[in-house]
Amino acid sequence: MEIIDLKKMLDKEVEPVCKLEGKLFLRETVKVFDDLLKDSDIINYYTYDIENNKISPVNIGKEKILLDFFQQSEVEGEDGFYYLTVKKQILINEYTLNSVNINTSEITSVFKFEMDTRFNNLLVEKLDVGEFLVFFKQEHQLTFEEFESFETSIESYGYEKAILYNINNGKNFEVEDKAFLRGLRSVFFKTTLKNEECVVYEENYLEPYDKQQIYNEVRRGRKSKKEQFFYRDSLKYLPLKKFISEIEGGYEKLSFVDMEIQGLDGYEFFSGVDKDNIYYEVNKFGKENSDAMIILNKESLEKKTIKLPSECEGDEIISSSDYSWNLDGKYKVIFRKSLISNKQLKVKEIINGNIDYNYEKKLGYPKECINSRYLITSTSREGPNTSIIDMETHKIQTHKKEHIVFDDYLVLF
Repeated sequence: MEIIDLKKMLDKEVEPVCKLEGKLFLRETVKVFDDLLKDSDIINYYTYDIENNKISPVNIGKEKILLDFFQQSEVEGEDGFYYLTVKKQILINEYTLNSVNINTSEITSVFKFEMDTRFNNLLVEKLDVGEFLVFFKQEHQLTFEEFESFETSIESYGYEKAILYNINNGKNFEVEDKAFLRGLRSVFFKTTLKNEECVVYEENYLEPYDKQQIYNEVRRGRKSKKEQFFYRDSLKYLPLKKFISEIEGGYEKLSFVDMEIQGLDGYEFFSGVDKDNIYYEVNKFGKENSDAMIILNKESLEKKTIKLPSECEGDEIISSSDYSWNLDGKYKVIFRKSLISNKQLKVKEIINGNIDYNYEKKLGYPKECINSRYLITSTSREGPNTSIIDMETHKIQTHKKEHIVFDDYLVLF
């Protein structure tokens, strides 16, 4: 394990965004105020060359950055870092998608598009060479009554529209499948399934906790006026070429294939993706010990189930087990945490079974484990604190900083 302490290298508040080809991409968000005392964010980027221990700024100019995203070869098939800027003109909002060269930090304008309405919430995915899909929606702040209402159908989920842009021939096609747009919250990506490039998306409308509350209300006899689709959770895929062809053909129902479906009596929740697998949690309400992590093999689409039972151990002082996981990185872990005293936590790792360790509760909850030796914990009490527990020597380092793990690097910031 190698520790990279960004606070010792840069006198700015930066956040690591991703690690690509031996470099960390760092984001600095600066609050500024205009003449009307309205605050907005300015984003600056830096790269950190791990081998040369060098931080360099990325010259992005002065355009307002609306979002950024990256792609990694293990998931999408290629590495890339992109950001989207928006410039307000009379009656027109001009958006520009830019790419950053990973090796040189050179910026290239990929393509521009215009909208007569200002959309502040966008999702962008690179589908193929020269083809990008952009999702749009207006921000809607729910009132307390809307949020709490069991009766009211809240039409603020999903996206309002999506457009497929072909930057080679200048053509664009609007997505006509409104159910697809309605059900997409945040999970949409390109990856390889069964040796074929596909797009994967998760359809859901509610957080698991909110869904369980409605389920309990319905079981007690209270009728909901929401449409049935509102209770649907599903994970779907569609071959990429077919997806693009159907959008260009104006299909009102894209032919997605379900990999997992849950209704009102349970939930499915996406948890991560890597080179070999897709990870998601499933549970059935009212059914004992039905909570499980599903590992879906991307080549065969076969599913492996890891049970996440809720159980009590020992005497009365021990509470039920609780689970957390990190499945996106090199070292994948599912932690089972048990409180064994007022001051002690017991942690077991249940994918590989390589961790069975007790430590002081004040160090916070387990987040990652590097090389089956270094247990990384964190707590937000009295500001961010990251602790590194060497499970072989039992030595502990604590840093008053946040952290993120990329492969064998622990980055403090």
